[in-house]
Amino acid sequence: MSNAVIIRGSWEPAKVIAEFTVFDVNDASLADLYVLPNTLTLSPAFKSTVLEYTVDVPYNLAEIGIFATTNNPKATVSGDIGWHQLQIGLNVFVVTVTAEDSVTTKDYIINVTKQDSVNTIVGTGYAPTLRVYPNPTDGQLIVEIAGQARNDVQNIEIYDVMGRKAPLSPPEGGNSPLSFGEGSGVRLNLANLPNGIYFLKINNNTIKIIKQ
Repeated sequence: MSNAVIIRGSWEPAKVIAEFTVFDVNDASLADLYVLPNTLTLSPAFKSTVLEYTVDVPYNLAEIGIFATTNNPKATVSGDIGWHQLQIGLNVFVVTVTAEDSVTTKDYIINVTKQDSVNTIVGTGYAPTLRVYPNPTDGQLIVEIAGQARNDVQNIEIYDVMGRKAPLSPPEGGNSPLSFGEGSGVRLNLANLPNGIYFLKINNNTIKIIKQ
């Protein structure tokens, strides 16, 4: 008599489940944007839907690193990526993301303000006596020259990124594109210009301006 035990059952092959992420070909957003050295921080904290940030840096910091990662790995980043020398005052950097479709783009703006030697802030990174604000601007721009008469501003011109001179329109209620305010202030009206990057030339200074 046999003592063998017969076990009946069934066998099923193992199931392999593959997981993958499908990215939108129109996605021109960033997954991360950060600055170096790591003692610096973006304000506000990075969020993919927030397109403009500020960073304050001390006078003794010579350069800043700007780096980014796209949300869609097949999107590309161009513009002011990498390390940049800093001038006293406002330094404006633009990071452009181009989506996988090669058509959709999005600009992230980083406004870096470097203090001068006495811890005061000036509005441009080119001459400690020259302030230009607000930058970015929605149309109205103020130019000030500290310690000098407004008549020292001999020439003010604005050019687009192609090097073409852009026309300035008169301010509301005025007859001239250049409106002198109190002291050494000069008010410029850029309302007629399309949004984008421009270069403001004041005497021998060239300043990057963003109209938005």
